[in-house]
Amino acid sequence: MFFSCFLSSGLVLSQTIERGEKSITYVIDTPGKDKNTLYLEIFKSIALIYNDANNVIQMNDKESGTIIVKGLSNIDYLNFWWIGMPKLAKTMMQEKYSFPLNHSIEINIRDNKFRMVVNFTSLDQMELAYPEDIYNLIDLRTDGFQNFKFLELEARLYLKKKVRLSDKKISLCIDEMYKSVNNLKSEINLFSESLVNQILKQIESSSVDDW
Repeated sequence: MFFSCFLSSGLVLSQTIERGEKSITYVIDTPGKDKNTLYLEIFKSIALIYNDANNVIQMNDKESGTIIVKGLSNIDYLNFWWIGMPKLAKTMMQEKYSFPLNHSIEINIRDNKFRMVVNFTSLDQMELAYPEDIYNLIDLRTDGFQNFKFLELEARLYLKKKVRLSDKKISLCIDEMYKSVNNLKSEINLFSESLVNQILKQIESSSVDDW
């Protein structure tokens, strides 16, 4: 999926975004910024974002204009079981979980532009055992998520036979399940956009800083 958006800044004219299954690629125009200046500004922004650049930067090649980062962030996941479960069950589970999301970022820098590829590599579900692998459900290219029908049938059967919920509560749980994974995707998109915006903010602020 490709699309371009025009920003309000006088410096950054446009950015083109391509979404993969579990990655987002940004190509950003920065007119008037040579490769060396861009490299220094982007490196500084990474140090500010992650507090300590030495802990996250895996590759740092100024000559080729390449920076590779491996990081960890926490994103929220809504527990779709919560809505249909009896009060007793709710005392043994959380309504919302904060999952560690592993990601890598590859930045390639040229004169007047740079490319940033954000890859989401794994999601630590911690104590939440179902679905078995939420990460595999995520597809950033679509509005829905993968294998929903199979997961829905499996969940309906479990809720009917094991939990003994009514059909109405089962349907509510299924609706929440769909919302939960899509909320997770929204959190991932927001995280990625925040990374890009923080880098752009650093580049723009450096442009007007004549100290």
